[in-house]
Amino acid sequence: MLAQPTGRVNGSLRRAAQALPPAAMVFAVLHGMGNGVLAIARGTLPMAVFGPAGYGARLGWLGAPGRLLQATAPFLFGRLMESAAASVALALTSALSLAACAASLAPRAAR
Repeated sequence: MLAQPTGRVNGSLRRAAQALPPAAMVFAVLHGMGNGVLAIARGTLPMAVFGPAGYGARLGWLGAPGRLLQATAPFLFGRLMESAAASVALALTSALSLAACAASLAPRAAR
């Protein structure tokens, strides 16, 4: 039998939700919507561009670099925090994030 939430837990969740600023809630909703669109595009776009021949292999090759970076990033960030100050690690990752954002928003040259 599943445990029923107590009034204390329910009240704590309600207080936590009320404490969140509205901008954080908007961010959470938009982030979730973006992830949903990305998941759909990641599965359908390679099929539309390359066709069904070798679909699984293409998805593997397209996804491998991202998965490798996701797997190694926590280790590398931890090593950076050990060898330098935490503020240096945060500044570096912030700069890399801003550079990635700028690169994705930069206009592309006409081909």
